[in-house]
Amino acid sequence: MSRKAREHRDPTGSVLTGFWALGHIITLLLLGATALHQHGSLDLGSSRTDLPRGSAPDLGSLS
Repeated sequence: MSRKAREHRDPTGSVLTGFWALGHIITLLLLGATALHQHGSLDLGSSRTDLPRGSAPDLGSLS
C-alpha cells in the first residue's frame, strides 16, 4: 500500500473546507438576490401617460 492510502483525512481540514465552500455559495446567492432586487426596482421615471390628468401643464397652454 502506498503511504497516501494509509493516511487518514484531516477532519478539521474537511470541516473548514466545507464551511469555506458553504460561505462562498451563500455569498453568491446573496449577491444574485441583491442584483435581481436592484434590477427589478430601477425606476427610470414615469411616462407622461401615467400621470394624473391635472398634474402636468397642458403643452398647448404654454405657447
